[in-house]
Amino acid sequence: MNELSLGPIVGGLSHRGAFLWGKARVDQTVGARLHAWIGLMPDMSDAQLAGTSLPMIPQDGYAGVVPLDGLQANTRYYYALNLKSNPPAEGEGPLPGGLYPYFRTFPMPGESVAFNFAFGSCFRPAEPNSGKIFRALDARRLADDLRFVLMIGDQIYADDFEHNALGKVAETLDEYRAVYQYVWGWPELRHLLCNLPAFMTLDDHEVDDDWRWIDKNRRTATIPWWDALKRVLRGRPLVEARLPLERVQNALQTCW
Repeated sequence: MNELSLGPIVGGLSHRGAFLWGKARVDQTVGARLHAWIGLMPDMSDAQLAGTSLPMIPQDGYAGVVPLDGLQANTRYYYALNLKSNPPAEGEGPLPGGLYPYFRTFPMPGESVAFNFAFGSCFRPAEPNSGKIFRALDARRLADDLRFVLMIGDQIYADDFEHNALGKVAETLDEYRAVYQYVWGWPELRHLLCNLPAFMTLDDHEVDDDWRWIDKNRRTATIPWWDALKRVLRGRPLVEARLPLERVQNALQTCW
């Protein structure tokens, strides 16, 4: 994972494909591409290049996605996601011991198969051991053969200035990205997501607490008056008591 500042994350899993997501470090060459290598052997001795991302650019926060297609149903694939154009080597995986992560594709449509999965929401790191839930989930992943996790909202708390590593409510594109970098960079969560495919959606805190549109054209947004008042009474900058359109757009672009 040393070439990536975030990821890899497996998403969009199906019986014949998946998406591999990663975010390169900002010191990597602009326009570099992610390379996805997959194999059936744990040491990746049979690795094949399965696809590359579009060039990663600052406007996208140096994030990229490699779509995988033509995979076999209900099959375990080991993978590597990096910036290299040569195959990964044994013992050079991103996991402890140089191991490679893996995922298993879904069964064929219509096939009746029992399976286990996890779901949850609202991860807000608040103390050094906040990642213990993900250590527990990783143990369950191995013990119960979890197939995927549903992350059903509040992937970050952009508005929680006490726990978002900013010390302020996120406003700019870079600030929203920084909160994801902080939360998704939590070692236990990062380890879990490279081995457990995720289906994610957003809720409110990816933008601001209990925010909503107040016009049909979605040009004007607001937060609850009690949140605005609480911030004013706590001496927060007045800008944090408002939700301009640009801030909503920054938040949604970052999430996308």
